[in-house]
Amino acid sequence: RFGRRRLRLPLTADRMWLDWDLALAVGGHDPSVKRTYAALLTSATPPEMMLDIGSSYGSHSLVFLAHGIPTISFEPNPACHAYFREACTLNGVVADLEPVALGAVAGSADLVFPEDETWMGSIDPGVQRRLGSGGVVSSRRVPVATLDDYLPRFTGRRLLVKIDTEGF
Repeated sequence: RFGRRRLRLPLTADRMWLDWDLALAVGGHDPSVKRTYAALLTSATPPEMMLDIGSSYGSHSLVFLAHGIPTISFEPNPACHAYFREACTLNGVVADLEPVALGAVAGSADLVFPEDETWMGSIDPGVQRRLGSGGVVSSRRVPVATLDDYLPRFTGRRLLVKIDTEGF
C-alpha cells in the first residue's frame, strides 16, 4: 500500500532479487521522500503532473500513476523499461515512458551502467569512470532531449519534478 492505493508489483522466481528490492523500495526506501509524496498526495493542492527524471524501474512514477496523477517517466536505459511496463499493467495504469536522457542540448550520449545494477546508469563522464572502476559495465548510445522539448505537455500544470540522474 501507498497512500490510499494498493500497488501490485511483479514477483517472479527468475528475478526475485530485483522484484523483492523494488517491492520494498516503494514504501521503505528513502523514507523522507516517501513521506513527502504521501503529504503531497493528500494535500489540498496535490501535483497535477509528475515528471520522473531518471525513473529507473518506475517505482516513484507508479506511486503517482496509481493515485491518478499523470506522470512522464524519463529513463534512457531500455533494461529498465519492461519491468516498469509490467508493473503498470498489473496496476491498470498506462506508462508515459520517454526513453531518453535529459540534458542541456538535444543529441545523443553514451549511457554507462553496471550490468548487475542497471539503475545506476549515467551519461556523465566522471560518473562513468567511477562506475567502470567497480566492475563490468555496459554502454549504450541513447538519445538526449531537453526538458524544454516537453514543455507543451506540462505548461500550466502544478508539477512535482523528481530528478535522480547519477551525477548529471
